[in-house]
Amino acid sequence: MPKPKQEPTWQPLSQLPMIAYMIDGMTDSAEEQLVNLQQAEERPHVLDNATLDRLTQVYTEQQGDLWLHEEQLARWRQQSPTATSKRKSPVSISGSHGCAR
Repeated sequence: MPKPKQEPTWQPLSQLPMIAYMIDGMTDSAEEQLVNLQQAEERPHVLDNATLDRLTQVYTEQQGDLWLHEEQLARWRQQSPTATSKRKSPVSISGSHGCAR
């Protein structure tokens, strides 16, 4: 998904715990839905086309927004956060799960 024409409102480093919580929540939700969809794959009659279309739309949009989180994290890294902040900071949202864990 292309970046929006309007510049995002970048958050100060003090918002790292909130952003990490949001990323963790999105990841938990996506992982939970993946398990549900894998189970439903064996029973194709369980989900109708409208539900599948909506799921595809939601997770495609969410994937398209990942660049925002990556850019925010990169901006924080450039600010040379303290050792405590670095410990709480996710290395990459495209990598392993566990932003604030």
